[in-house]
Amino acid sequence: MARGRTVSFLHSYGPLLMTAPVLVMIADVDRRTQRIPDRLSLIALAVSAVSITIFTIDGGHSNDAASAGIGALLLTLILGALHMVRPDGLGMGDVKLAITLGLLLGWTRAGVLEVALLVAWCLMIASAIGLVGVALVTRRRGVSTRGVRVPFGPSLCAGAVLVTLLGPSLILT
Repeated sequence: MARGRTVSFLHSYGPLLMTAPVLVMIADVDRRTQRIPDRLSLIALAVSAVSITIFTIDGGHSNDAASAGIGALLLTLILGALHMVRPDGLGMGDVKLAITLGLLLGWTRAGVLEVALLVAWCLMIASAIGLVGVALVTRRRGVSTRGVRVPFGPSLCAGAVLVTLLGPSLILT
């Protein structure tokens, strides 16, 4: 019985656990430099894609990989559109990071609607974290919020991790 729960836990959270160290590095670099290096984004993408592939083959559930792809597509399209509208407000590094985060959000979800809801939750949580960051910066510097720039990568990573961990409880079924 315990082994079954361990396998289920690893199947559900294995890709996140394997990708998390790279996400922490991405968040730290973006926090310090307001840039997400392509090298780190590619490493995170490779780790998440390989781990999802391994867990898909091991579990025999090809729909899990398809859901991961849907998550990657949805989050990347949304952030890509925001980048096109306001390239000075959302960098291309955030759009590239969205591929990895979308894979993790979509992993082990049953359908498009569930994945879309989790992507929406991720964006809401990341935005809330980003707004708190703006408030902290403006308070510390004593300036207005206009023109304050805070990196969005750490907020995106935190939002995706939280939603990936809490996903089932965020979806009303």
